[in-house]
Amino acid sequence: MRNKLTAVISNYAPRGQEDLNRLVSQIENLVDKVLIVINDDSCTQSRVKNSGHLTITRANRGMNIGAWSEAIQYCDSDSNVIFLQDECRLVDERFIDVYTNKFSDAKIGMIGESLNPKWNLPWEKLRSSSLNYKLLIDNTTFCNRVDLYLSCFQTWGIHPGVNGTHLRSLVWAFSSQAIKAIKSFPLGLTKEECIASEIGVCKLVNQLGFEFIQSDEKPFTFFEHREWEKHGLHKKLH
Repeated sequence: MRNKLTAVISNYAPRGQEDLNRLVSQIENLVDKVLIVINDDSCTQSRVKNSGHLTITRANRGMNIGAWSEAIQYCDSDSNVIFLQDECRLVDERFIDVYTNKFSDAKIGMIGESLNPKWNLPWEKLRSSSLNYKLLIDNTTFCNRVDLYLSCFQTWGIHPGVNGTHLRSLVWAFSSQAIKAIKSFPLGLTKEECIASEIGVCKLVNQLGFEFIQSDEKPFTFFEHREWEKHGLHKKLH
């Protein structure tokens, strides 16, 4: 008997709910529970509604990772959890069997659809790479990306590990044991802090004694994302 599977889907209110409704219809009969979290710029206090699927409307803090984190408290403790952006599309229904089989290895705590190969470098090499451009902080101070991310990790109590490799926060799945240990995701208050959170969650998984992996040798095998090329190297050109 497999673990239960809860799906958490994030939505950004200004985009409307067409993508959300499509994804819900694709997976609601495949999983045990669907939770929906709507990031709303006009929301000042979180609201929870339970009609059909439990829906949380919250202030837009932390982008999709913040939305996903808000839902963790509503997930059953014995359930594996898959977090999805509503811009994802189901490609292959076998994801449940594949993910469940991989989670049968207690070392595997996190599965995603797309590793970010550009960041698979030691932190010192990342410092000298084109990825480490300068950022303007608080309209007064410049800081490079690596230093900002490492500073965020320190604030969040996350060890950075030896390199920056991570799973993109488009599709993340966690075993029940891993998500129970994590409890919540670090909250980024700016776009760059949210990228730090994306990397930081993967490092936190390692810190807690688990491994994170891509679901298949090829990215986007079970879910795709409308903004990303199937090869996973970069976003689609518009």
